[in-house]
Amino acid sequence: DLTVKGLTEKFKEKDKAYNGMGTFSYEEFMLTVLPFPIA
Repeated sequence: DLTVKGLTEKFKEKDKAYNGMGTFSYEEFMLTVLPFPIA
């Protein structure tokens, strides 16, 4: 899925920007970018 891949790439870019010390977890990132919570 290109959308999921794109979001994953953006997360990796964010994580890389913080030298592997992202300010939020992957779950929090997904909840931020998606209009609905993940079950």
